[in-house]
Amino acid sequence: MKGVGLIVAGFAASVMGCTTDRNPPVSSIPEPERTEDLTSLEGALTVGGCQCPSWHPGVTCAELTYSDIPPDNVYYVTTFGGPGDGQDMWICGHKTTDNGSWPYVADYQRFGCGKVLIKNPATNKSCVGEVADCGPNRCVEEAACFCGCASHHPILDVSPFITQYLFGISSSGWSERRKVIAYAVDPSTPIGCPGGVVCTSHHHQGCHDGDVYWYDSCGHLEGKAAECDDGNPCTNDGCSNAACTHATNSNSCDDGDPCTVGDTCTGGACGG
Repeated sequence: MKGVGLIVAGFAASVMGCTTDRNPPVSSIPEPERTEDLTSLEGALTVGGCQCPSWHPGVTCAELTYSDIPPDNVYYVTTFGGPGDGQDMWICGHKTTDNGSWPYVADYQRFGCGKVLIKNPATNKSCVGEVADCGPNRCVEEAACFCGCASHHPILDVSPFITQYLFGISSSGWSERRKVIAYAVDPSTPIGCPGGVVCTSHHHQGCHDGDVYWYDSCGHLEGKAAECDDGNPCTNDGCSNAACTHATNSNSCDDGDPCTVGDTCTGGACGG
Protein backbone atom coordinates (compact mmCIF):
# COMPACT_ATOMS: atom_id res chain seq x y z
CA MET A 1 0.00 0.00 0.00
CA LYS A 2 1.39 3.37 -0.95
CA GLY A 3 1.03 6.57 1.00
CA VAL A 4 0.04 9.59 -1.05
CA GLY A 5 0.83 7.85 -4.35
CA LEU A 6 -1.63 4.96 -4.22
CA ILE A 7 -3.93 5.75 -1.34
CA VAL A 8 -4.79 9.24 -2.61
CA ALA A 9 -4.80 8.42 -6.32
CA GLY A 10 -6.36 11.01 -8.71
CA PHE A 11 -8.00 14.39 -7.82
CA ALA A 12 -11.73 15.67 -8.34
CA ALA A 13 -15.28 14.16 -7.98
CA SER A 14 -18.93 13.12 -8.46
CA VAL A 15 -22.39 13.32 -6.93
CA MET A 16 -23.87 10.20 -8.48
CA GLY A 17 -24.21 6.79 -6.91
CA CYS A 18 -23.03 7.83 -3.44
CA THR A 19 -23.26 5.22 -0.73
CA THR A 20 -24.73 6.23 2.59
CA ASP A 21 -22.78 4.01 4.96
CA ARG A 22 -19.92 6.19 6.19
CA ASN A 23 -18.47 3.42 8.33
CA PRO A 24 -19.04 0.12 6.55
CA PRO A 25 -18.24 -3.15 8.34
CA VAL A 26 -14.64 -4.30 8.20
CA SER A 27 -14.12 -7.08 5.68
CA SER A 28 -14.05 -10.59 7.09
CA ILE A 29 -10.90 -11.28 5.06
CA PRO A 30 -7.93 -11.60 7.45
CA GLU A 31 -5.63 -8.59 7.38
CA PRO A 32 -2.28 -9.66 5.90
CA GLU A 33 1.00 -9.20 7.68
CA ARG A 34 2.71 -6.09 6.34
CA THR A 35 6.47 -5.95 6.15
CA GLU A 36 7.30 -2.94 4.03
CA ASP A 37 8.05 0.60 5.21
CA LEU A 38 4.92 2.48 4.22
CA THR A 39 5.00 6.14 3.21
CA SER A 40 3.80 8.30 6.10
CA LEU A 41 0.74 10.50 5.56
CA GLU A 42 1.95 13.08 8.04
CA GLY A 43 0.21 16.41 8.39
CA ALA A 44 -3.37 17.41 7.62
CA LEU A 45 -3.65 15.86 4.18
CA THR A 46 -7.00 16.49 2.51
CA VAL A 47 -8.54 15.65 -0.85
CA GLY A 48 -11.40 17.78 -2.12
CA GLY A 49 -11.70 19.21 1.38
CA CYS A 50 -12.06 15.76 2.95
CA GLN A 51 -9.66 14.78 5.72
CA CYS A 52 -7.52 11.71 5.02
CA PRO A 53 -6.98 9.14 7.79
CA SER A 54 -3.33 9.35 8.79
CA TRP A 55 -0.84 6.55 8.37
CA HIS A 56 0.74 5.23 11.57
CA PRO A 57 2.83 2.17 12.44
CA GLY A 58 0.65 -0.93 12.39
CA VAL A 59 -2.13 0.73 10.37
CA THR A 60 -4.41 -1.68 8.48
CA CYS A 61 -6.25 -1.41 5.19
CA ALA A 62 -9.52 -1.32 7.12
CA GLU A 63 -8.45 1.85 8.93
CA LEU A 64 -7.54 3.72 5.75
CA THR A 65 -10.07 2.46 3.24
CA TYR A 66 -13.74 1.62 2.73
CA SER A 67 -14.77 -2.00 2.23
CA ASP A 68 -18.37 -1.82 1.01
CA ILE A 69 -19.23 -3.25 -2.42
CA PRO A 70 -21.83 -1.23 -4.36
CA PRO A 71 -24.99 -3.22 -5.20
CA ASP A 72 -24.62 -2.44 -8.92
CA ASN A 73 -20.84 -3.13 -8.92
CA VAL A 74 -20.22 0.32 -10.42
CA TYR A 75 -17.05 2.21 -9.44
CA TYR A 76 -15.18 5.27 -10.59
CA VAL A 77 -11.78 4.18 -11.84
CA THR A 78 -8.47 5.82 -10.89
CA THR A 79 -4.94 4.81 -11.79
CA PHE A 80 -1.77 4.43 -9.75
CA GLY A 81 1.80 3.61 -10.66
CA GLY A 82 3.32 3.64 -14.10
CA PRO A 83 6.68 3.66 -15.90
CA GLY A 84 9.44 4.95 -13.66
CA ASP A 85 7.46 4.34 -10.48
CA GLY A 86 7.98 0.71 -9.52
CA GLN A 87 7.19 0.96 -5.81
CA ASP A 88 6.87 -2.36 -4.03
CA MET A 89 3.49 -3.89 -3.24
CA TRP A 90 3.40 -6.73 -0.69
CA ILE A 91 -0.24 -6.91 0.32
CA CYS A 92 -1.06 -10.39 -0.92
CA GLY A 93 2.02 -12.23 0.22
CA HIS A 94 4.29 -11.70 -2.76
CA LYS A 95 6.40 -8.77 -3.78
CA THR A 96 5.59 -6.97 -7.01
CA THR A 97 5.77 -3.41 -8.33
CA ASP A 98 3.33 -0.76 -9.51
CA ASN A 99 5.23 0.04 -12.72
CA GLY A 100 2.04 0.00 -14.81
CA SER A 101 3.20 -2.82 -17.08
CA TRP A 102 0.72 -5.45 -15.91
CA PRO A 103 -2.96 -5.56 -14.82
CA TYR A 104 -2.93 -5.03 -11.05
CA VAL A 105 -5.74 -3.70 -8.86
CA ALA A 106 -5.87 -2.15 -5.40
CA ASP A 107 -9.05 -2.49 -3.27
CA TYR A 108 -7.81 -5.45 -1.22
CA GLN A 109 -10.32 -4.43 1.43
CA ARG A 110 -13.15 -5.20 -1.00
CA PHE A 111 -11.88 -8.20 -2.96
CA GLY A 112 -9.20 -9.84 -0.84
CA CYS A 113 -6.28 -11.55 -2.58
CA GLY A 114 -7.81 -12.66 -5.85
CA LYS A 115 -8.81 -11.69 -9.37
CA VAL A 116 -11.19 -8.91 -10.43
CA LEU A 117 -12.94 -8.42 -13.76
CA ILE A 118 -13.10 -4.74 -14.78
CA LYS A 119 -15.41 -3.72 -17.62
CA ASN A 120 -16.04 -0.49 -19.48
CA PRO A 121 -19.88 -0.50 -19.64
CA ALA A 122 -19.89 1.78 -22.67
CA THR A 123 -17.88 -0.59 -24.87
CA ASN A 124 -18.07 -3.91 -22.99
CA LYS A 125 -14.29 -4.16 -23.16
CA SER A 126 -12.96 -5.98 -20.10
CA CYS A 127 -9.75 -6.94 -18.33
CA VAL A 128 -8.97 -9.25 -15.45
CA GLY A 129 -6.66 -7.76 -12.83
CA GLU A 130 -4.93 -9.22 -9.80
CA VAL A 131 -5.35 -7.62 -6.38
CA ALA A 132 -1.92 -6.45 -5.23
CA ASP A 133 -2.55 -3.67 -2.70
CA CYS A 134 -5.19 -1.77 -0.74
CA GLY A 135 -6.58 1.67 -1.43
CA PRO A 136 -7.64 4.30 -2.22
CA ASN A 137 -7.75 6.35 0.96
CA ARG A 138 -11.19 7.07 2.40
CA CYS A 139 -10.77 10.79 1.71
CA VAL A 140 -10.59 10.15 -2.05
CA GLU A 141 -13.89 8.26 -2.07
CA GLU A 142 -15.46 10.93 0.15
CA ALA A 143 -14.32 13.68 -2.21
CA ALA A 144 -15.59 11.69 -5.20
CA CYS A 145 -19.10 11.83 -3.73
CA PHE A 146 -19.21 15.64 -3.89
CA CYS A 147 -21.41 15.55 -0.83
CA GLY A 148 -19.42 17.57 1.69
CA CYS A 149 -17.50 14.49 2.82
CA ALA A 150 -20.68 13.15 4.40
CA SER A 151 -20.64 9.95 2.36
CA HIS A 152 -18.45 8.31 -0.30
CA HIS A 153 -18.45 6.94 -3.82
CA PRO A 154 -16.62 3.60 -4.33
CA ILE A 155 -13.45 3.83 -6.41
CA LEU A 156 -11.43 1.10 -8.12
CA ASP A 157 -7.71 1.90 -8.20
CA VAL A 158 -5.99 0.10 -11.10
CA SER A 159 -2.88 -0.13 -13.25
CA PRO A 160 -2.52 2.18 -16.29
CA PHE A 161 -2.25 -1.10 -18.23
CA ILE A 162 -5.98 -1.59 -17.61
CA THR A 163 -7.21 1.94 -18.38
CA GLN A 164 -5.11 2.02 -21.55
CA TYR A 165 -7.02 -0.98 -22.88
CA LEU A 166 -10.46 -0.03 -21.56
CA PHE A 167 -10.39 3.72 -22.33
CA GLY A 168 -7.25 4.41 -24.35
CA ILE A 169 -5.75 6.52 -21.57
CA SER A 170 -2.82 6.00 -19.22
CA SER A 171 -4.22 7.89 -16.22
CA SER A 172 -7.61 8.52 -14.65
CA GLY A 173 -8.56 10.71 -11.71
CA TRP A 174 -11.61 10.77 -9.48
CA SER A 175 -12.75 14.10 -10.98
CA GLU A 176 -13.34 12.43 -14.33
CA ARG A 177 -16.11 10.18 -12.99
CA ARG A 178 -15.05 7.42 -15.36
CA LYS A 179 -17.27 4.41 -14.62
CA VAL A 180 -16.36 0.75 -14.64
CA ILE A 181 -18.17 -2.38 -13.54
CA ALA A 182 -16.02 -4.61 -11.35
CA TYR A 183 -16.52 -7.87 -9.50
CA ALA A 184 -14.48 -10.80 -8.20
CA VAL A 185 -13.91 -13.79 -10.47
CA ASP A 186 -12.45 -17.26 -9.97
CA PRO A 187 -8.87 -17.03 -8.62
CA SER A 188 -7.70 -19.36 -11.40
CA THR A 189 -8.75 -16.86 -14.10
CA PRO A 190 -5.69 -15.63 -16.07
CA ILE A 191 -5.04 -11.93 -15.68
CA GLY A 192 -4.76 -9.65 -18.70
CA CYS A 193 -6.72 -7.83 -21.39
CA PRO A 194 -7.86 -9.41 -24.68
CA GLY A 195 -5.27 -8.61 -27.31
CA GLY A 196 -2.82 -7.62 -24.62
CA VAL A 197 -0.51 -9.45 -22.27
CA VAL A 198 -2.08 -12.35 -20.37
CA CYS A 199 -0.08 -13.31 -17.28
CA THR A 200 -0.59 -16.95 -16.33
CA SER A 201 -0.11 -17.68 -12.63
CA HIS A 202 2.46 -20.24 -11.40
CA HIS A 203 4.09 -20.42 -14.81
CA HIS A 204 7.66 -21.21 -13.74
CA GLN A 205 9.97 -21.26 -10.75
CA GLY A 206 13.07 -19.23 -9.96
CA CYS A 207 15.32 -18.14 -7.12
CA HIS A 208 14.54 -15.21 -4.83
CA ASP A 209 16.07 -14.37 -1.44
CA GLY A 210 17.74 -17.78 -1.27
CA ASP A 211 14.54 -19.77 -1.76
CA VAL A 212 12.55 -21.12 -4.72
CA TYR A 213 9.58 -18.98 -5.76
CA TRP A 214 6.83 -19.16 -8.32
CA TYR A 215 6.69 -16.56 -11.11
CA ASP A 216 3.86 -15.89 -13.51
CA SER A 217 4.37 -15.92 -17.27
CA CYS A 218 5.05 -12.17 -17.23
CA GLY A 219 7.88 -12.60 -14.74
CA HIS A 220 6.08 -11.27 -11.67
CA LEU A 221 7.11 -12.80 -8.36
CA GLU A 222 4.42 -14.95 -6.73
CA GLY A 223 4.43 -17.24 -3.68
CA LYS A 224 7.25 -19.35 -2.26
CA ALA A 225 7.52 -22.81 -3.81
CA ALA A 226 10.25 -24.27 -1.59
CA GLU A 227 12.05 -23.27 1.60
CA CYS A 228 15.78 -23.96 1.13
CA ASP A 229 16.84 -23.83 4.77
CA ASP A 230 17.37 -27.49 5.70
CA GLY A 231 18.15 -26.74 9.34
CA ASN A 232 21.62 -28.29 9.05
CA PRO A 233 24.39 -25.99 10.37
CA CYS A 234 26.90 -27.94 8.27
CA THR A 235 25.42 -26.83 4.97
CA ASN A 236 25.28 -23.41 3.34
CA ASP A 237 21.78 -23.29 1.94
CA GLY A 238 20.89 -21.34 -1.16
CA CYS A 239 19.14 -21.44 -4.51
CA SER A 240 20.49 -21.89 -8.03
CA ASN A 241 18.66 -22.53 -11.30
CA ALA A 242 15.29 -22.76 -9.51
CA ALA A 243 16.53 -25.46 -7.14
CA CYS A 244 17.72 -25.48 -3.53
CA THR A 245 21.44 -25.99 -2.96
CA HIS A 246 23.12 -27.26 0.20
CA ALA A 247 26.89 -26.85 -0.06
CA THR A 248 28.79 -28.44 2.81
CA ASN A 249 30.98 -26.31 5.07
CA SER A 250 33.66 -26.78 7.71
CA ASN A 251 32.13 -24.59 10.40
CA SER A 252 32.46 -25.25 14.10
CA CYS A 253 29.44 -27.08 15.48
CA ASP A 254 28.12 -29.06 18.42
CA ASP A 255 27.40 -32.74 17.87
CA GLY A 256 25.53 -33.00 21.15
CA ASP A 257 28.06 -35.41 22.65
CA PRO A 258 29.56 -33.98 25.88
CA CYS A 259 32.55 -36.34 25.50
CA THR A 260 33.80 -34.68 22.31
CA VAL A 261 35.53 -31.34 21.87
CA GLY A 262 36.41 -29.23 18.86
CA ASP A 263 33.38 -30.40 16.91
CA THR A 264 33.60 -29.53 13.24
CA CYS A 265 31.42 -29.96 10.18
CA THR A 266 32.71 -32.53 7.72
CA GLY A 267 30.84 -33.71 4.66
CA GLY A 268 27.64 -32.08 5.84
CA ALA A 269 27.72 -33.70 9.29
CA CYS A 270 28.93 -32.53 12.69
CA GLY A 271 31.54 -34.59 14.56
CA GLY A 272 34.28 -34.33 17.13
